[in-house]
Amino acid sequence: MTYLRTTARPARDLVNKSNQMRLHGEVHELLYTEEKMKFRLLVGIVGVGLLMGIASVWAETYVSGEVFGTWNASGNPYIVENDLSIPFDKTLRINSGVILYFQGNDSLSVYGRLIVAGTYHDPVLFAPDAENFDGWKGVFFKRDAMNDSEVEYASISGSFIGIDVDRCDVDVRNSDINVVYRGLVLIEADGNYVSNTIQCHYVLMTGIYLLKSNAKLISNTIDTYGTHSHPCYGINADYCANAVIESNLIRVDGVGPQYGIRISNCSNLKVKYNVVESLSDSSSTGIHGVNSPYPEIRNNTVVTFSPGANKGISCVNTHPFITNNILVDNGEANGFGISCNSSNPTISYNDIWNYNIPYTGCHPGEHDIYE
Repeated sequence: MTYLRTTARPARDLVNKSNQMRLHGEVHELLYTEEKMKFRLLVGIVGVGLLMGIASVWAETYVSGEVFGTWNASGNPYIVENDLSIPFDKTLRINSGVILYFQGNDSLSVYGRLIVAGTYHDPVLFAPDAENFDGWKGVFFKRDAMNDSEVEYASISGSFIGIDVDRCDVDVRNSDINVVYRGLVLIEADGNYVSNTIQCHYVLMTGIYLLKSNAKLISNTIDTYGTHSHPCYGINADYCANAVIESNLIRVDGVGPQYGIRISNCSNLKVKYNVVESLSDSSSTGIHGVNSPYPEIRNNTVVTFSPGANKGISCVNTHPFITNNILVDNGEANGFGISCNSSNPTISYNDIWNYNIPYTGCHPGEHDIYE
């Protein structure tokens, strides 16, 4: 739009005083009329806004049982009265800004396909109802559900488990998961799990648990705090092959033993470019491998801190490639930088700082730096 700036003529150009007064009066009336119109428009806008606000407060959609189709924010909030399920061959699309409140200990089970299409500014919210103090179960992709489900910019809170995927492929990206027990559970599940923030605070915490999975875990932020003496894990992988654990920021803290990354009975895993902080009131381990042939452990930064026995990288009956890692300890008690038991590691280019015992069960690698 182009605005033209006009300048009034000098008074001497006007014919006489009466014309001058008439012009002044017309301009004043025009300005007065314009201000009245602006005021009426403002009142109209405020009135519509109030009506829309009242409508948004009172708009509710009650859901239970089988669900599919498309949910939009105009139906907010969606009140979940009982367990929800998406039938096989059906798709439920939840668009940005949708809010789901779970009234009881219920869950969303996916046999078909779920598309959560949140955005950075308008995520999709899954949360317990204000009067639901016991929380809800979580989102479960059931065994052999349809592939190609996607969860983007979801906010999941107050549930026992965040997302459980059983023998199907799901992509989960840019989502916040704040739960009691496990953030992501991946059982024989592939897919990409990228740039998520996961928090688990209570007992037997695991940020991400994998079983027989080839998933790619990339650029996630994981924070766990265990309030009991049981072990807690940032990422815990069992019987996995070719999974990728890369560029994650992991912080585990609590009363019992803490493990940033644990792999057991896995083969050819890639554990690289992760930053792991393991804090504990008893003992802490950054990366731990058991019965896992040939994992690639490289370019990780590990910080361990506890009054007990700490281990930067620990391997039992494992033949790892340990390269270019930085390991730092608080220097209390008996800290081990790289600990290998019944393993034949390939070690090179690591920096090991402040561990009382830099190496046990192995020798310094080529170009290692340690004190």
